[in-house]
Amino acid sequence: MNILLIVFTLGIATPWVIIRTYKFMFDRVSFNGNFDSAALLQTEEEYKNAAGEDVADILDIGII
Repeated sequence: MNILLIVFTLGIATPWVIIRTYKFMFDRVSFNGNFDSAALLQTEEEYKNAAGEDVADILDIGII
């Protein structure tokens, strides 16, 4: 059905098809067992910005 929407609308319905696909997948996801959201912990106490390290990796600079 989704492929027909893309073909017959010449791609105009592509965003709608993407949303339909995600909705189909997320409607069928289920979790078994108990989920305790209070038990989730942050991995770092203090957030550190790693933008400089990312730029150094992109430019392949081995200084940092």
